[in-house]
Amino acid sequence: MLLQVDPKHIAANALGHATAGSAGRLAVEQVYGYMCWNSTQLGILTTTTGFAFLRRADGGILYLSRLYGSHGSLAPFQYELPSSMAPHSTFTVSHMLYWFTAMTEQMPPLSETRMAAAIQVQAAYRTLQHLSTSTVYATTVPSDYSLPPLPPTAAGSQSGPYSLQSTTNLFLEFKPWLRQNHRGGRAWSALLLPEKTPVVVKCWDGYKNSDNAQNSEVDNYLKLQDLWGICIPTFIAVGKVAFCHAIIIEDLKVKPSSTSLTIGHTFVEG
Repeated sequence: MLLQVDPKHIAANALGHATAGSAGRLAVEQVYGYMCWNSTQLGILTTTTGFAFLRRADGGILYLSRLYGSHGSLAPFQYELPSSMAPHSTFTVSHMLYWFTAMTEQMPPLSETRMAAAIQVQAAYRTLQHLSTSTVYATTVPSDYSLPPLPPTAAGSQSGPYSLQSTTNLFLEFKPWLRQNHRGGRAWSALLLPEKTPVVVKCWDGYKNSDNAQNSEVDNYLKLQDLWGICIPTFIAVGKVAFCHAIIIEDLKVKPSSTSLTIGHTFVEG
């Protein structure tokens, strides 16, 4: 029997952002976020003693199995055993994992409709050019908005004509599940809205990384403002994209080398 979880109340740009209120819920929401942003239908949640199997449907629907024990001795502790799937079965967890993995490979991608629209970059700071009157172009921030802290390593690096200013009006069309949008490594193509300017989003998985690497890159870009658009891409913004620390930079088209090798893609790696 499958338990149906309906997270429709979660905003598309917050998919994968788990709360710390419950370790079990945090784990499920994290896996669900990975599934949505990678456009996969099936997923596995692994613990030290068992496995739970997940399937998602479009519209924010997630189906979650009972926890299957990795050993028969776990039966008294409310674990489901693989052998219970059929009478007189000798089915083991290894069989289940092999079967489920095979199904995962055969399942076509399933994108989440809500994620095809614009997503808001959270805790965002955008580069703004100073005018001679010391005014800056920026979207007015509501008076009741609580400003996120400025990335610490960038706070003292704003010596050029551009500086960072908080904004709540930064939106992207961001579809990392499309293979053609993967630019290699941590980089993904996106469109800056509403102008639909092509940009590159560089992501660090927030579950596996602190924001130190992100802030270090922001710091370096702000120190190299004279080279923007000449030797390096123009730096546009920093913030949270999905569950990732991210920077947004200019999309520079370069001529590929005569020999290239493409090996699968997953949002995100590391």
